[in-house]
Amino acid sequence: MKKIITILLVLIVVSCKKNAKKASETVIKKELIATEVNIPFYTSWGKQRIDLEETIIEYNQEKVFRMSRNSIAVSSYAHTQNISINFESTYRVSVLVKASEVNNFFGLRIVGSYPDRADAIFDLKEGALVGVKKERDFRNPEATIEAMGDDWYKCSLTTEPYSDIVRILFGPTTEDKAVLGWEGLVDNENDVFIVPSSLTIEEIQP
Repeated sequence: MKKIITILLVLIVVSCKKNAKKASETVIKKELIATEVNIPFYTSWGKQRIDLEETIIEYNQEKVFRMSRNSIAVSSYAHTQNISINFESTYRVSVLVKASEVNNFFGLRIVGSYPDRADAIFDLKEGALVGVKKERDFRNPEATIEAMGDDWYKCSLTTEPYSDIVRILFGPTTEDKAVLGWEGLVDNENDVFIVPSSLTIEEIQP
């Protein structure tokens, strides 16, 4: 009887190890086959009541800009031009940002045919995600914020766009804004630091 119990225990342990290994391999594979999609250079970004000013600061030898709202009464954001993607695939957008002396909140959006979109707000002082939401046909929105050192953060937003063309919107915001409306009017002018060349969009294969 003891031998039977011992054999069963060994089989259970071996099975658990195999399952754990499979789960680990699945995660690694998902990251390894991520494909980066070409994003138009920052000089082609559209700017809706946003100023983008080059600073003397550098991050890993890349230019750093101060992104500032120049109006508090209406929507304010920067955006890429249209980016072609594969319909209903999963995409992750990432960018490096840092709080300024007057503001520490940053909004990020992936949008298809409006109002289909996913949004997130990040707290660049606490290194925390304020919230993430989606509208209409976008699926499975997720967001993360990763400390990169010297108060810089990598903010990422992942979703399954119900579209074959998207744009990326981003800009400073405030803590009291709704996630899906972070670009709207605010009480005070605000800004953040951004590394334009760090903006990426990757297709994530299941």
